[in-house]
Amino acid sequence: MPAVATYVPAVSIIFGDGVLVHVAGQGPFRNGALEFVGCVGRDLDVEAACRSAELVCLNLIAQAAAAAEQQFGAPSLHRLRCLRLGIFLNCVDGFANFEPIADAASKIALAAFGGKGQHCRSVVGQPVLPMGTSVEIDGIFLLD
Repeated sequence: MPAVATYVPAVSIIFGDGVLVHVAGQGPFRNGALEFVGCVGRDLDVEAACRSAELVCLNLIAQAAAAAEQQFGAPSLHRLRCLRLGIFLNCVDGFANFEPIADAASKIALAAFGGKGQHCRSVVGQPVLPMGTSVEIDGIFLLD
């Protein structure tokens, strides 16, 4: 999915023997259409928010893979390592059940990268996210 505003989807920076790939926040898009719009705890339950987080993480990984392909001219998912996920939840005030939703995204990273999917993360609740999305995730990857 291309950027939806004035930014690039990913920036790559040479770092030691590898390349750090910073991927901008991704949303729950499928085939160009936005899914899982709304506020967790009001419009979506935790189960729906988990599905949203899974979709967003898949989109994040696709952007990282596209950045890797730009570096090497061929798909290079196997050359990526997930270092960090930043997870933002559009949720009602007082909502604190972040772990299952964040874990849904983390499990996608682990499934995609195996041992190279071990990452640190932060999770923040927000009163609103761009376009009313339920989940946004950004990430940092290492391309070796």
